[in-house]
Parts: sequence; C-alpha cells; structure tokens
Amino acid sequence: MISEESRLNLAHQNLRSVPKTLINSFQTRVKIIDLSNNNIDDVSFLRSFSSLTCIILDHNDIGSDTVFPYLPNVTIVWLNYNNVHTISEFAKRLASSFPNVQQLSLMGNPGVPHCREETFYDYLRYRLYVISCFNRLQYLDDRPVTDHERQEAVRLFGSPLLEKLSLITDTFVGAVSKLRQYITSPQSHRPNVI
Repeated sequence: MISEESRLNLAHQNLRSVPKTLINSFQTRVKIIDLSNNNIDDVSFLRSFSSLTCIILDHNDIGSDTVFPYLPNVTIVWLNYNNVHTISEFAKRLASSFPNVQQLSLMGNPGVPHCREETFYDYLRYRLYVISCFNRLQYLDDRPVTDHERQEAVRLFGSPLLEKLSLITDTFVGAVSKLRQYITSPQSHRPNVI
C-alpha cells in the first residue's frame, strides 16, 4: 500500500475520502499521496498527513469552493480534470493552504482556458493571475514559470507579499495614529489603560 518512497497510492478506488484506518496507519509516513480517479470533493482528511510534500488529486470532484487544510510542506499539487469553475478565489485559497508550492497543475478544469489561438489571451491571463498568487511557483500546468511571466504577473495583479506588506503597513499606521491621538489628548480625556 505504501512504497519505499513514502507514496500512498489510492488511485482508482472509487473513494469519497480516505478511510480512517489508513489515515491512522500512515499519517506520519506518507509524503506523496495519489488519489487520482476517485470521487473526492472534501479534502479535510489531508490535514492528518503532516509530512505530505505531494498531493495528486486528478480526476476527482474538487470544486471552486473546496478548501484545503494548511500544509506548508507541500510543494507539488496536481488537480487536473476536476470541477473548478472559478479560478480567482480558488487560487488564493490554494496559495494560503500551500505557501511553498512549486509545481501546480490545474489543466482540464472548466475554469482553465485551453492554450489555443482563439483562447490564448484568456489562457495567458489565467496563467499570469495564478503565478501572481504563488511566490515560489516554478511550474504551472505543463510549462515552467519564466522570470518574464513572474514580472508581468506582479505588474498586472500584484503579489501576495506586497498585499501582506500593505496590510501590515496599514495596521501599523493605524496603531501609530491612535497612539499619537492618545498622547496628544488632554489627560482628563484619556481612557484608563489599566
């Protein structure tokens, strides 16, 4: 069931989830989990596999609203041929769940445009948007991420790091403003801190 390379292969098993007995037996040893060609739409069971580095969920029922647990060690995620119709929010949630992903494949989902002449602009926009969500992404679908693509993605969509820095800056400015207001107000108008 589990190979020498710590791979758990449960492909083609008609599963909706991973049985608890398997989770309990292998949760700390599995690094690669292949759940291709099943009927999985709820992936909450993945949180039990703390050592995962690779998740293969091709040909399942993963939808745009699916939320993955936070798994910072995962570097490879394959979600080809599922039911993801809306990429924008899905990609943001994936980036939050897998902050260190280097290889991501979403081909064959309804929300992923094909790379054809008539849909090339939509495909390029999809590709740049997804790249903008992941700081460490090296491969998207079947192609490497180039430096030019990364620069263009940041130019068009910003980057997760810039968004976080902006949020931190806004919070800091707000705190300094409140502190300044507290210090400059007359002592009789100050609330008791302790």
